[in-house]
Amino acid sequence: MRYIGCSNFTAWELAKALGISERYNLARFQCIQSPYNLLTRDIEWELVGLCESEKVSLSVYNPLAGEMLTGRHEFGKPPAEGRFTMGDIGERYMERYWSEMNFKAVDEFKKLAKKHGCTLPQFAIAWILNNPTITSVLSGLTTMEQLKENAAAVDIILTDEEIKVCDDVWAWFRPPRYFYARDMRIRRD
Repeated sequence: MRYIGCSNFTAWELAKALGISERYNLARFQCIQSPYNLLTRDIEWELVGLCESEKVSLSVYNPLAGEMLTGRHEFGKPPAEGRFTMGDIGERYMERYWSEMNFKAVDEFKKLAKKHGCTLPQFAIAWILNNPTITSVLSGLTTMEQLKENAAAVDIILTDEEIKVCDDVWAWFRPPRYFYARDMRIRRD
């Protein structure tokens, strides 16, 4: 059996596609691929809930935020060779992640990882895997050592306190604001 999926759809686009599939009895999207990591959590606002409700698998990419969550970069210094130095792609990653606020967040995540007894990349991937709606993590790597390090994250279970600290850091550098759909969802729960 074969299944179809989509990538980078917003929640409303996926919902519309699912509705059209149902209305015309067409194959529906069974999986969506979206960026998700400790620094990029916007899919939590609507897409994660939609995927859970409609039983759409959620496969995430960019779990280490283009190398930001490796901890090998320092604010105020040029980036180490890697994603941030790869021409046009590097420029996009710089725009997306290279900010003082993100570096402050990474410092907090480094402390959490060290306290847990794992590396920052392992902690970052484990955080994603602790979300029951996520079905898989797509992680780019270039060495066997990176594969082994990333794969070890599968066995890491974060505590409720560690997850709360991650949420607090997210709120700290992305302050809560009025968001009508979230407010309505809270009232329904």
